[in-house]
Amino acid sequence: MYCVRDAHASACVSSFTPNDDPSLPGGVGRLYVLNYLTGEAVFDFGGGELMRSDVIGGGIPSKPVMVITEEGQRLFLSIGGANPEDESEEVGVVDTAVIDT
Repeated sequence: MYCVRDAHASACVSSFTPNDDPSLPGGVGRLYVLNYLTGEAVFDFGGGELMRSDVIGGGIPSKPVMVITEEGQRLFLSIGGANPEDESEEVGVVDTAVIDT
């Protein structure tokens, strides 16, 4: 999926890496926001520096879905939890208006 800002485009993809122990549920879900030509980091996930990806949860994430409104672009995805009984927390929305390639 491409995240487009003005004339620039970035590849926005999610991934899942399962736990090393196959008898344990869960793993690591990540969101990648990359320059679609070079694979370089183009997004600051809030740490003050550009990063290629960030951990977004412990379950399998959906594919990113771009929603374009009058206020700008928003990227949505959902992620399941390994333990549905545990309290789920809302992580927020990736504001693709700040993605710059």
